[in-house]
Amino acid sequence: MRKFGKRLIEVSMVAIFAFGMVACGNDKENNNNSDKENAPVAEQTATTEEATTEEEDVTVLTVLTTDAHLVDTKYQEYKTTFEADHEGVEIRFEAIANYDREVTKRLENGTAADVMLIPKNLEISQLPQYFEPIGTVEELSESYREAYLYEKAVDGQVYGLPRYMNVYGVAYNEIVMAKAGTTTLPTTSEEFLGMLRRVHNTQPEVIPYYTGYGNGEWLHLWQNNVWGAVTADADYRNNGIVAEVDPFTTDKPNYVVHELLYDVVSFELCEKFNDGKSKKQQFRLLNRGEIGCMMLSSDYLYELQNADVNPDDISFMPFPYNVEGQQYATVEADYSYAINVNSENKELAQEWITYLLKKSGFAKSEGAISIKKSDALPDVLKNFENVEFVVINAATADNAGKYDELNRLSGIYLDEDVEKERIIQAARGKSGETFEDIMLDWNTRWQNALNGIQYEEVGATGFEPATS
Repeated sequence: MRKFGKRLIEVSMVAIFAFGMVACGNDKENNNNSDKENAPVAEQTATTEEATTEEEDVTVLTVLTTDAHLVDTKYQEYKTTFEADHEGVEIRFEAIANYDREVTKRLENGTAADVMLIPKNLEISQLPQYFEPIGTVEELSESYREAYLYEKAVDGQVYGLPRYMNVYGVAYNEIVMAKAGTTTLPTTSEEFLGMLRRVHNTQPEVIPYYTGYGNGEWLHLWQNNVWGAVTADADYRNNGIVAEVDPFTTDKPNYVVHELLYDVVSFELCEKFNDGKSKKQQFRLLNRGEIGCMMLSSDYLYELQNADVNPDDISFMPFPYNVEGQQYATVEADYSYAINVNSENKELAQEWITYLLKKSGFAKSEGAISIKKSDALPDVLKNFENVEFVVINAATADNAGKYDELNRLSGIYLDEDVEKERIIQAARGKSGETFEDIMLDWNTRWQNALNGIQYEEVGATGFEPATS
Protein backbone atom coordinates (compact mmCIF):
# COMPACT_ATOMS: atom_id res chain seq x y z
CA MET A 1 0.00 0.00 0.00
CA ARG A 2 1.31 3.38 -0.97
CA LYS A 3 0.86 6.05 1.70
CA PHE A 4 0.25 9.73 1.13
CA GLY A 5 -0.49 12.70 3.26
CA LYS A 6 -4.18 13.37 2.83
CA ARG A 7 -4.45 14.04 -0.90
CA LEU A 8 -7.66 14.74 -2.74
CA ILE A 9 -8.59 13.57 -6.23
CA GLU A 10 -11.65 15.64 -6.98
CA VAL A 11 -14.14 14.67 -9.60
CA SER A 12 -17.20 16.88 -8.52
CA MET A 13 -20.63 15.95 -9.80
CA VAL A 14 -21.51 18.98 -11.90
CA ALA A 15 -19.54 22.03 -12.96
CA ILE A 16 -21.78 24.43 -11.05
CA PHE A 17 -21.21 22.49 -7.83
CA ALA A 18 -17.49 22.71 -8.41
CA PHE A 19 -17.80 26.46 -8.75
CA GLY A 20 -19.77 26.65 -5.53
CA MET A 21 -17.17 24.58 -3.72
CA VAL A 22 -14.43 26.90 -4.93
CA ALA A 23 -16.37 29.92 -3.72
CA CYS A 24 -16.96 28.34 -0.33
CA GLY A 25 -13.34 27.32 -0.22
CA ASN A 26 -12.28 30.93 -0.75
CA ASP A 27 -14.45 32.12 2.15
CA LYS A 28 -13.06 29.40 4.36
CA GLU A 29 -9.53 30.27 3.39
CA ASN A 30 -10.13 33.94 4.27
CA ASN A 31 -11.51 32.94 7.68
CA ASN A 32 -8.56 30.63 8.28
CA ASN A 33 -6.12 33.40 7.38
CA SER A 34 -7.81 35.73 9.85
CA ASP A 35 -7.59 33.06 12.58
CA LYS A 36 -3.94 32.49 11.84
CA GLU A 37 -3.07 36.15 12.28
CA ASN A 38 -4.47 36.09 15.84
CA ALA A 39 -3.12 32.67 16.81
CA PRO A 40 0.10 31.94 18.75
CA VAL A 41 3.18 31.26 16.62
CA ALA A 42 3.16 27.54 17.52
CA GLU A 43 -0.43 27.21 16.30
CA GLN A 44 0.35 29.14 13.11
CA THR A 45 3.22 26.72 12.39
CA ALA A 46 1.05 23.65 13.00
CA THR A 47 -1.65 25.03 10.72
CA THR A 48 0.87 25.67 7.98
CA GLU A 49 2.27 22.14 8.23
CA GLU A 50 -1.26 20.71 8.12
CA ALA A 51 -2.04 22.70 5.00
CA THR A 52 1.01 21.36 3.16
CA THR A 53 -0.04 17.76 3.77
CA GLU A 54 -3.80 18.04 3.42
CA GLU A 55 -4.40 20.44 0.55
CA GLU A 56 -2.64 18.77 -2.38
CA ASP A 57 -5.68 18.51 -4.64
CA VAL A 58 -5.78 16.36 -7.77
CA THR A 59 -8.90 17.07 -9.82
CA VAL A 60 -10.19 14.56 -12.37
CA LEU A 61 -12.76 15.60 -14.97
CA THR A 62 -15.15 13.46 -16.98
CA VAL A 63 -17.94 13.92 -19.52
CA LEU A 64 -21.46 14.32 -18.14
CA THR A 65 -23.29 13.37 -21.35
CA THR A 66 -21.57 9.99 -21.72
CA ASP A 67 -20.66 9.16 -18.13
CA ALA A 68 -23.75 10.15 -16.15
CA HIS A 69 -24.59 6.46 -15.60
CA LEU A 70 -21.08 5.83 -14.24
CA VAL A 71 -20.63 8.57 -11.67
CA ASP A 72 -22.69 6.87 -8.96
CA THR A 73 -21.93 3.27 -9.98
CA LYS A 74 -18.67 2.09 -11.54
CA TYR A 75 -16.69 5.18 -10.59
CA GLN A 76 -17.61 4.62 -6.95
CA GLU A 77 -16.20 1.09 -7.16
CA TYR A 78 -12.97 2.39 -8.68
CA LYS A 79 -12.82 5.07 -6.00
CA THR A 80 -13.04 2.51 -3.20
CA THR A 81 -10.38 0.25 -4.70
CA PHE A 82 -7.94 3.04 -5.49
CA GLU A 83 -8.30 4.66 -2.08
CA ALA A 84 -7.66 1.32 -0.38
CA ASP A 85 -4.23 1.22 -2.04
CA HIS A 86 -3.48 4.93 -1.49
CA GLU A 87 -3.90 5.78 2.17
CA GLY A 88 -5.12 9.32 2.73
CA VAL A 89 -6.39 9.82 -0.84
CA GLU A 90 -10.00 10.77 -1.41
CA ILE A 91 -11.62 10.70 -4.87
CA ARG A 92 -14.55 12.80 -6.02
CA PHE A 93 -15.88 13.20 -9.57
CA GLU A 94 -16.61 16.28 -11.67
CA ALA A 95 -18.77 15.41 -14.68
CA ILE A 96 -19.06 18.42 -16.99
CA ALA A 97 -21.77 19.29 -19.47
CA ASN A 98 -20.59 20.84 -22.77
CA TYR A 99 -17.33 19.11 -21.95
CA ASP A 100 -15.15 19.99 -24.95
CA ARG A 101 -16.01 23.69 -24.88
CA GLU A 102 -15.82 24.08 -21.10
CA VAL A 103 -12.56 22.19 -20.60
CA THR A 104 -10.91 23.98 -23.53
CA LYS A 105 -11.71 27.27 -21.80
CA ARG A 106 -10.18 25.99 -18.59
CA LEU A 107 -7.03 24.94 -20.38
CA GLU A 108 -6.74 28.34 -22.04
CA ASN A 109 -7.18 30.31 -18.82
CA GLY A 110 -5.04 28.00 -16.69
CA THR A 111 -7.82 26.64 -14.47
CA ALA A 112 -7.96 23.10 -15.87
CA ALA A 113 -7.80 19.97 -13.74
CA ASP A 114 -4.86 17.69 -13.02
CA VAL A 115 -6.37 14.67 -14.80
CA MET A 116 -8.86 14.97 -17.64
CA LEU A 117 -10.13 13.62 -20.91
CA ILE A 118 -8.60 15.57 -23.80
CA PRO A 119 -11.25 17.75 -25.47
CA LYS A 120 -11.91 16.54 -29.00
CA ASN A 121 -11.73 20.04 -30.45
CA LEU A 122 -8.05 20.46 -29.58
CA GLU A 123 -5.54 20.23 -32.41
CA ILE A 124 -2.80 17.62 -32.12
CA SER A 125 -0.21 20.40 -32.26
CA GLN A 126 -1.68 21.88 -29.06
CA LEU A 127 -1.13 18.79 -26.93
CA PRO A 128 2.45 19.61 -25.77
CA GLN A 129 1.23 23.06 -24.73
CA TYR A 130 -1.38 21.72 -22.31
CA PHE A 131 -0.40 18.17 -21.32
CA GLU A 132 2.44 16.27 -19.70
CA PRO A 133 4.00 13.47 -21.80
CA ILE A 134 2.90 10.10 -20.44
CA GLY A 135 5.72 8.24 -22.19
CA THR A 136 7.03 7.40 -25.63
CA VAL A 137 5.21 5.12 -28.05
CA GLU A 138 8.05 2.62 -27.66
CA GLU A 139 7.85 2.62 -23.85
CA LEU A 140 4.07 2.42 -23.65
CA SER A 141 3.78 -0.28 -26.33
CA GLU A 142 5.20 -2.73 -23.80
CA SER A 143 1.82 -2.63 -22.02
CA TYR A 144 -0.58 -1.19 -24.59
CA ARG A 145 -1.38 -2.02 -28.21
CA GLU A 146 0.86 0.20 -30.30
CA ALA A 147 -1.75 0.92 -32.98
CA TYR A 148 -3.85 2.70 -30.34
CA LEU A 149 -1.07 4.97 -29.06
CA TYR A 150 -0.74 7.35 -32.01
CA GLU A 151 -4.10 9.09 -31.56
CA LYS A 152 -2.63 11.69 -29.17
CA ALA A 153 1.08 11.44 -29.95
CA VAL A 154 3.46 14.16 -31.15
CA ASP A 155 6.98 13.30 -32.31
CA GLY A 156 6.83 9.91 -30.61
CA GLN A 157 5.65 11.31 -27.24
CA VAL A 158 2.20 10.20 -26.09
CA TYR A 159 0.13 12.94 -24.42
CA GLY A 160 -3.11 11.01 -24.05
CA LEU A 161 -4.09 7.35 -23.63
CA PRO A 162 -7.50 6.27 -25.01
CA ARG A 163 -9.70 5.05 -22.19
CA TYR A 164 -10.95 2.45 -24.68
CA MET A 165 -11.50 1.92 -28.40
CA ASN A 166 -14.90 1.91 -30.12
CA VAL A 167 -15.68 -0.37 -33.05
CA TYR A 168 -18.36 0.17 -35.68
CA GLY A 169 -20.84 -2.49 -36.74
CA VAL A 170 -24.44 -3.68 -36.36
CA ALA A 171 -26.15 -4.19 -33.00
CA TYR A 172 -28.75 -6.96 -33.17
CA ASN A 173 -31.13 -9.04 -31.09
CA GLU A 174 -29.92 -12.66 -31.02
CA ILE A 175 -33.39 -14.10 -30.31
CA VAL A 176 -34.90 -12.32 -33.31
CA MET A 177 -32.16 -13.57 -35.61
CA ALA A 178 -32.39 -17.12 -34.25
CA LYS A 179 -36.15 -17.19 -34.88
CA ALA A 180 -35.43 -16.01 -38.43
CA GLY A 181 -33.12 -18.98 -38.96
CA THR A 182 -29.88 -17.02 -39.06
CA THR A 183 -27.11 -19.52 -38.32
CA THR A 184 -24.14 -17.59 -39.69
CA LEU A 185 -23.63 -13.85 -39.72
CA PRO A 186 -23.66 -12.06 -43.08
CA THR A 187 -20.38 -11.10 -44.74
CA THR A 188 -21.86 -9.50 -47.87
CA SER A 189 -24.61 -6.98 -48.63
CA GLU A 190 -26.71 -9.70 -50.25
CA GLU A 191 -26.49 -11.91 -47.18
CA PHE A 192 -27.40 -8.99 -44.92
CA LEU A 193 -30.50 -8.18 -46.98
CA GLY A 194 -31.40 -11.88 -46.92
CA MET A 195 -31.16 -11.88 -43.13
CA LEU A 196 -33.52 -8.90 -42.91
CA ARG A 197 -35.98 -10.52 -45.32
CA ARG A 198 -36.10 -13.65 -43.13
CA VAL A 199 -36.87 -11.49 -40.11
CA HIS A 200 -39.68 -9.81 -42.04
CA ASN A 201 -41.10 -13.11 -43.27
CA THR A 202 -40.92 -15.01 -39.97
CA GLN A 203 -41.77 -12.16 -37.59
CA PRO A 204 -43.91 -9.56 -39.38
CA GLU A 205 -44.43 -7.70 -36.10
CA VAL A 206 -40.66 -7.00 -35.86
CA ILE A 207 -38.95 -4.09 -37.63
CA PRO A 208 -35.98 -5.83 -39.31
CA TYR A 209 -33.73 -2.75 -39.38
CA TYR A 210 -34.12 0.67 -37.77
CA THR A 211 -32.52 3.59 -39.63
CA GLY A 212 -33.29 6.33 -37.08
CA TYR A 213 -34.13 8.64 -39.99
CA GLY A 214 -35.59 11.95 -38.90
CA ASN A 215 -34.03 11.82 -35.43
CA GLY A 216 -30.53 12.75 -36.56
CA GLU A 217 -29.17 9.78 -34.62
CA TRP A 218 -27.54 7.04 -36.64
CA LEU A 219 -27.20 7.71 -40.37
CA HIS A 220 -23.73 9.24 -40.08
CA LEU A 221 -22.49 6.03 -38.44
CA TRP A 222 -22.77 4.23 -41.78
CA GLN A 223 -19.87 6.35 -43.04
CA ASN A 224 -17.38 4.96 -40.54
CA ASN A 225 -17.70 1.53 -42.14
CA VAL A 226 -16.33 2.95 -45.38
CA TRP A 227 -12.96 3.77 -43.87
CA GLY A 228 -12.12 0.36 -42.42
CA ALA A 229 -14.67 -2.38 -43.02
CA VAL A 230 -14.83 -1.95 -46.79
CA THR A 231 -11.39 -0.55 -47.65
CA ALA A 232 -9.22 -2.47 -45.15
CA ASP A 233 -7.02 0.60 -45.62
CA ALA A 234 -6.07 2.80 -42.66
CA ASP A 235 -4.95 5.58 -45.02
CA TYR A 236 -8.05 5.80 -47.20
CA ARG A 237 -9.96 8.48 -45.29
CA ASN A 238 -7.25 11.09 -44.85
CA ASN A 239 -4.74 10.16 -47.53
CA GLY A 240 -6.68 8.27 -50.20
CA ILE A 241 -10.07 9.72 -51.02
CA VAL A 242 -8.58 13.23 -50.87
CA ALA A 243 -6.91 12.59 -54.25
CA GLU A 244 -9.55 10.32 -55.82
CA VAL A 245 -11.53 11.80 -58.71
CA ASP A 246 -14.38 9.26 -58.71
CA PRO A 247 -14.77 7.83 -55.18
CA PHE A 248 -18.51 7.22 -55.64
CA THR A 249 -18.29 4.90 -58.65
CA THR A 250 -19.79 1.38 -58.66
CA ASP A 251 -18.06 -1.07 -56.29
CA LYS A 252 -15.95 1.59 -54.60
CA PRO A 253 -16.20 1.78 -50.77
CA ASN A 254 -18.66 4.68 -50.53
CA TYR A 255 -20.85 3.16 -53.23
CA VAL A 256 -20.95 -0.22 -51.45
CA VAL A 257 -21.95 1.20 -48.07
CA HIS A 258 -24.51 3.70 -49.29
CA GLU A 259 -26.09 1.26 -51.76
CA LEU A 260 -26.81 -1.09 -48.86
CA LEU A 261 -28.55 1.73 -47.00
CA TYR A 262 -30.58 2.50 -50.14
CA ASP A 263 -31.55 -1.17 -50.60
CA VAL A 264 -32.64 -1.65 -46.97
CA VAL A 265 -35.08 1.23 -47.42
CA SER A 266 -36.21 0.50 -50.98
CA PHE A 267 -37.05 -3.11 -50.05
CA GLU A 268 -39.07 -1.81 -47.06
CA LEU A 269 -37.01 -3.68 -44.49
CA CYS A 270 -36.99 -0.79 -42.02
CA GLU A 271 -39.33 1.33 -39.93
CA LYS A 272 -42.13 3.51 -41.22
CA PHE A 273 -40.82 7.02 -41.45
CA ASN A 274 -43.39 8.79 -39.33
CA ASP A 275 -43.00 6.87 -36.06
CA GLY A 276 -40.70 9.46 -34.44
CA LYS A 277 -39.28 7.16 -31.79
CA SER A 278 -36.63 8.58 -29.47
CA LYS A 279 -33.25 6.90 -28.98
CA LYS A 280 -34.43 5.53 -25.63
CA GLN A 281 -37.51 4.03 -27.26
CA GLN A 282 -35.49 2.54 -30.11
CA PHE A 283 -33.06 0.88 -27.70
CA ARG A 284 -35.90 -0.49 -25.60
CA LEU A 285 -37.55 -2.04 -28.68
CA LEU A 286 -34.30 -3.61 -29.82
CA ASN A 287 -33.74 -4.98 -26.33
CA ARG A 288 -37.26 -6.44 -26.33
CA GLY A 289 -36.91 -7.96 -29.80
CA GLU A 290 -39.32 -5.61 -31.53
CA ILE A 291 -36.46 -4.28 -33.68
CA GLY A 292 -34.00 -6.68 -35.29
CA CYS A 293 -30.87 -4.59 -35.69
CA MET A 294 -29.35 -1.10 -35.99
CA MET A 295 -26.09 0.37 -37.27
CA LEU A 296 -24.22 1.58 -34.17
CA SER A 297 -20.83 1.82 -32.51
CA SER A 298 -19.79 -0.22 -29.51
CA ASP A 299 -19.96 2.70 -27.07
CA TYR A 300 -23.76 2.41 -27.19
CA LEU A 301 -23.83 -1.25 -26.18
CA TYR A 302 -23.95 -0.71 -22.41
CA GLU A 303 -26.92 1.63 -22.81
CA LEU A 304 -28.58 -0.76 -25.25
CA GLN A 305 -28.14 -3.79 -23.00
CA ASN A 306 -29.64 -1.91 -20.08
CA ALA A 307 -32.52 -0.36 -22.02
CA ASP A 308 -34.85 -3.15 -20.87
CA VAL A 309 -34.78 -6.58 -19.23
CA ASN A 310 -32.91 -8.60 -21.89
CA PRO A 311 -29.23 -7.55 -21.79
CA ASP A 312 -28.03 -11.02 -22.83
CA ASP A 313 -30.08 -10.88 -26.04
CA ILE A 314 -27.98 -8.01 -27.42
CA SER A 315 -24.99 -8.77 -29.61
CA PHE A 316 -22.85 -6.97 -32.18
CA MET A 317 -21.72 -8.03 -35.64
CA PRO A 318 -19.16 -6.63 -38.10
CA PHE A 319 -20.36 -4.64 -41.10
CA PRO A 320 -21.44 -7.20 -43.75
CA TYR A 321 -18.48 -7.06 -46.09
CA ASN A 322 -15.25 -8.96 -46.62
CA VAL A 323 -12.04 -8.40 -48.50
CA GLU A 324 -10.87 -11.67 -50.00
CA GLY A 325 -12.62 -13.60 -47.25
CA GLN A 326 -11.34 -11.47 -44.36
CA GLN A 327 -13.63 -9.13 -42.45
CA TYR A 328 -12.41 -5.77 -41.19
CA ALA A 329 -13.88 -3.15 -38.86
CA THR A 330 -13.16 0.50 -38.24
CA VAL A 331 -12.06 1.29 -34.69
CA GLU A 332 -11.37 4.68 -33.17
CA ALA A 333 -10.36 6.02 -29.81
CA ASP A 334 -12.88 7.25 -27.31
CA TYR A 335 -11.77 10.20 -25.18
CA SER A 336 -8.14 9.98 -24.02
CA TYR A 337 -6.85 10.41 -20.46
CA ALA A 338 -4.21 13.10 -19.99
CA ILE A 339 -2.27 14.92 -17.27
CA ASN A 340 -2.29 18.70 -17.08
CA VAL A 341 1.20 20.03 -17.77
CA ASN A 342 0.72 22.45 -14.84
CA SER A 343 -0.36 19.79 -12.36
CA GLU A 344 1.50 19.67 -9.05
CA ASN A 345 0.49 16.03 -8.58
CA LYS A 346 1.67 14.40 -11.79
CA GLU A 347 2.86 11.19 -10.17
CA LEU A 348 -0.47 10.48 -8.51
CA ALA A 349 -2.30 11.51 -11.67
CA GLN A 350 -0.26 8.96 -13.61
CA GLU A 351 -1.10 6.25 -11.07
CA TRP A 352 -4.82 6.97 -11.39
CA ILE A 353 -4.68 6.67 -15.20
CA THR A 354 -2.65 3.47 -14.99
CA TYR A 355 -5.14 1.99 -12.53
CA LEU A 356 -8.12 2.77 -14.79
CA LEU A 357 -6.47 1.31 -17.89
CA LYS A 358 -4.72 -1.71 -16.43
CA LYS A 359 -6.63 -2.82 -13.35
CA SER A 360 -10.16 -1.44 -13.19
CA GLY A 361 -11.75 -3.42 -16.04
CA PHE A 362 -13.47 -0.24 -17.21
CA ALA A 363 -13.27 -0.96 -20.96
CA LYS A 364 -14.72 -4.46 -20.57
CA SER A 365 -17.55 -3.20 -18.38
CA GLU A 366 -18.52 -0.77 -21.15
CA GLY A 367 -18.46 -3.45 -23.83
CA ALA A 368 -15.48 -1.77 -25.47
CA ILE A 369 -11.97 -2.67 -26.63
CA SER A 370 -9.24 -2.27 -24.02
CA ILE A 371 -5.95 -0.76 -25.15
CA LYS A 372 -4.09 -3.10 -22.78
CA LYS A 373 -2.31 -5.83 -24.72
CA SER A 374 -3.29 -8.73 -22.49
CA ASP A 375 -7.01 -7.90 -22.28
CA ALA A 376 -9.46 -10.02 -24.26
CA LEU A 377 -12.49 -8.62 -26.07
CA PRO A 378 -15.65 -8.33 -23.95
CA ASP A 379 -18.32 -10.98 -24.47
CA VAL A 380 -20.58 -8.61 -26.40
CA LEU A 381 -17.86 -8.32 -29.09
CA LYS A 382 -17.41 -12.09 -29.45
CA ASN A 383 -18.19 -11.85 -33.19
CA PHE A 384 -15.09 -9.70 -33.73
CA GLU A 385 -12.58 -12.31 -32.55
CA ASN A 386 -11.37 -13.00 -36.11
CA VAL A 387 -11.95 -9.50 -37.47
CA GLU A 388 -9.03 -7.24 -38.35
CA PHE A 389 -9.30 -3.82 -36.72
CA VAL A 390 -8.43 -0.75 -38.80
CA VAL A 391 -7.35 2.43 -37.01
CA ILE A 392 -7.63 5.46 -39.29
CA ASN A 393 -4.25 7.05 -39.91
CA ALA A 394 -3.79 10.79 -39.56
CA ALA A 395 -3.26 12.87 -42.66
CA THR A 396 0.27 13.32 -43.89
CA ALA A 397 1.69 16.83 -43.89
CA ASP A 398 0.75 17.21 -47.57
CA ASN A 399 -2.84 16.11 -46.94
CA ALA A 400 -3.50 17.91 -43.65
CA GLY A 401 -6.99 19.47 -43.72
CA LYS A 402 -7.80 18.24 -47.25
CA TYR A 403 -10.60 15.87 -46.27
CA ASP A 404 -12.51 18.58 -44.40
CA GLU A 405 -11.88 21.10 -47.18
CA LEU A 406 -13.17 18.76 -49.89
CA ASN A 407 -16.30 18.07 -47.86
CA ARG A 408 -16.85 21.80 -47.42
CA LEU A 409 -16.32 22.65 -51.08
CA SER A 410 -18.41 19.72 -52.34
CA GLY A 411 -21.16 20.22 -49.77
CA ILE A 412 -21.42 16.43 -49.36
CA TYR A 413 -20.20 16.32 -45.74
CA LEU A 414 -19.79 12.57 -45.68
CA ASP A 415 -19.72 12.36 -41.89
CA GLU A 416 -23.09 14.08 -41.51
CA ASP A 417 -26.68 13.03 -42.19
CA VAL A 418 -28.11 15.32 -44.87
CA GLU A 419 -26.93 13.55 -48.03
CA LYS A 420 -27.75 10.20 -46.44
CA GLU A 421 -31.27 11.47 -45.84
CA ARG A 422 -31.33 12.24 -49.55
CA ILE A 423 -30.51 8.59 -50.26
CA ILE A 424 -33.40 7.49 -48.06
CA GLN A 425 -35.83 9.84 -49.78
CA ALA A 426 -34.75 8.49 -53.15
CA ALA A 427 -35.18 4.91 -51.92
CA ARG A 428 -38.70 5.77 -50.77
CA GLY A 429 -39.52 7.16 -54.21
CA LYS A 430 -40.05 10.65 -52.79
CA SER A 431 -37.46 12.62 -54.79
CA GLY A 432 -37.56 11.28 -58.33
CA GLU A 433 -33.87 10.34 -58.12
CA THR A 434 -32.19 6.98 -58.41
CA PHE A 435 -29.22 5.87 -56.33
CA GLU A 436 -27.04 6.10 -59.44
CA ASP A 437 -28.18 9.73 -59.93
CA ILE A 438 -26.97 10.60 -56.44
CA MET A 439 -23.61 8.87 -56.85
CA LEU A 440 -23.05 10.63 -60.19
CA ASP A 441 -23.86 13.96 -58.55
CA TRP A 442 -21.46 13.25 -55.67
CA ASN A 443 -18.67 12.37 -58.12
CA THR A 444 -19.20 15.61 -60.02
CA ARG A 445 -19.19 17.70 -56.87
CA TRP A 446 -16.09 15.91 -55.52
CA GLN A 447 -14.23 16.45 -58.81
CA ASN A 448 -15.12 20.14 -58.71
CA ALA A 449 -13.98 20.36 -55.11
CA LEU A 450 -10.61 18.87 -56.10
CA ASN A 451 -10.33 21.79 -58.51
CA GLY A 452 -11.26 24.29 -55.81
CA ILE A 453 -14.81 24.89 -57.07
CA GLN A 454 -17.45 25.54 -54.40
CA TYR A 455 -20.69 23.61 -54.74
CA GLU A 456 -23.76 25.79 -55.19
CA GLU A 457 -26.72 24.24 -53.41
CA VAL A 458 -29.39 26.08 -55.41
CA GLY A 459 -30.24 24.34 -58.64
CA ALA A 460 -27.96 21.31 -58.35
CA THR A 461 -30.47 18.68 -57.29
CA GLY A 462 -33.12 20.71 -55.57
CA PHE A 463 -32.94 18.27 -52.67
CA GLU A 464 -34.12 19.44 -49.30
CA PRO A 465 -34.16 17.07 -46.32
CA ALA A 466 -37.70 15.92 -45.59
CA THR A 467 -39.16 15.48 -42.14
CA SER A 468 -41.41 12.54 -42.97
